[in-house]
Amino acid sequence: MSNPRQAPAPASPRPRDGRGSPPARGRPAVWLSGFRPFYLLGPAYLAWLLLVGAAAATGLVVAGPGTLPLPAGAALWHAHEMLYGFAMAIVAGTVLAALPSWAHTPELHGRSLVVLAALWGAGRLAFHAIGWAQSSLALVVVALLDSALVLVLLLRLAPQLLRGTDRRFALLLPVLAGLAAANLAFHAALAAHDAARAMTALRALLWLIVVLYSLVGGVLTPIFTGNVLAARGRGVQAPFSPPLEAAALLTLVALAIADLASAPPPCVAALACTALVTQLWRTTRWRGWRAADDALVAGMNLGFAWLIVALALRAAAALGAPLPEAAWVHAFTMGALGTMMLALMTRVALRHTGRPPLAPPALRWLLALASAATLLRILSTPLGLGAPAMALAATAWGGCLIAWWAAHARMLLAPSLPRPAAGGAGSGTPTIPRPSPPGRGRLRGGSPILSSPPSDPAAGTPGNAPLERELAELFVEALNLETPAAELDITAPLFGDGLGLDSIDILEVALAISQRYGFQLRSDDEHNVRIFRSIRSLAAHVAQHRVK
Repeated sequence: MSNPRQAPAPASPRPRDGRGSPPARGRPAVWLSGFRPFYLLGPAYLAWLLLVGAAAATGLVVAGPGTLPLPAGAALWHAHEMLYGFAMAIVAGTVLAALPSWAHTPELHGRSLVVLAALWGAGRLAFHAIGWAQSSLALVVVALLDSALVLVLLLRLAPQLLRGTDRRFALLLPVLAGLAAANLAFHAALAAHDAARAMTALRALLWLIVVLYSLVGGVLTPIFTGNVLAARGRGVQAPFSPPLEAAALLTLVALAIADLASAPPPCVAALACTALVTQLWRTTRWRGWRAADDALVAGMNLGFAWLIVALALRAAAALGAPLPEAAWVHAFTMGALGTMMLALMTRVALRHTGRPPLAPPALRWLLALASAATLLRILSTPLGLGAPAMALAATAWGGCLIAWWAAHARMLLAPSLPRPAAGGAGSGTPTIPRPSPPGRGRLRGGSPILSSPPSDPAAGTPGNAPLERELAELFVEALNLETPAAELDITAPLFGDGLGLDSIDILEVALAISQRYGFQLRSDDEHNVRIFRSIRSLAAHVAQHRVK
């Protein structure tokens, strides 16, 4: 195969953004993919929250942004905006980036994306003005504006996910509904000047984010870990275990209910220990330590290690250990959520802007600093380190996210790069040797798919030459390759040393095939090893099942 960077650009398709949506002429790149505006807004808003929080903590702010007109108003204001302002922006961007590939939902861009970003901004402005809202009508308007992003996302995604063939993604819907309901309950408590109820509503928000973290991270982390293990000859992804995944979800939900209902401490401790053991069993099966040399995957697995620490701290506090109950909150928000954000946002930003998912060297330092800041924040109270240590921990942790923003902002604002053929000769993308024996990996959160199929150029039916050429063009278009379709080897393995694709590439190809040929490639098909062996074998399968 010739060097794709030296090959003449194909006449079709045009360069594409993200996972394949053609950019509208004259449209700014930031509105081409859902992750772009929210990954820009979230960390930038975090910088503002750190400034406002510092001003409130030092007494410079006694009314308006940074505090609320009720007991513990500054703490409530800060907690709400960290969860429903900063974290929700990152959650929205990640969901909007993931669902088109994983659940085959339409990608939001252009005007629809502008509306969602505007709703997030309107909610932040409204919450900043809540201290000056005097009438009941004004408080209702603030509550609705603050909840608008999640409500609109829920209404927009519900029909698509409920119609989808994989109903696991529909689990996002009750979580989104719960986030909106908890936020409205928080505003109702503020209107009643009930600080205790407001704090309970915030705890409900937090637990819903924990559940969402376990759901989404529990799909992405083992798949990306399995890809690295297979690519480097260290094994394949652990088989998906529906009973274990259900147990991981149900134990977290039971713990959340017990915590919110102020159940007896022994009950909370028992449930926390049960959730801890379940998450530990789950993450041990992923064998993330074998992929520790890949910073992107290491950061995601580190996030789940912090989740386990958070559950251990919650159990310890319930058993009477000399720890503040908030210790587990910081272990999750700063440790689990922070490290996962750094790793996952980096992967999304690189991959969906046409760059290879290779972590910059600075990512390891950011992950280490975020973890050190988390540890300092957790220990500051038990060790009596006081406010200076807390401020240092918050500044260091926030600085990690702000540094990420500074390093990636230009990337998020610029159009995507055309992608070279993955692993192709001279492509400029490092090729990682993969084992040639067949392996069973997982795709789309657990359904069987080939991890590293055997190289068998004869697989497929050589009588489908026109269709094979069509599929080669589809590969170039869907994956935004620079290599002309005519230069792709239709008998080369799709994975490993052939075309060098991974499970995310195959998801995008499968979506394009379903749209063009009118049938769906199922991730649980027992023949996927044969189907996805090469373009030729895929063409044979398409020829048998196409309906248009």
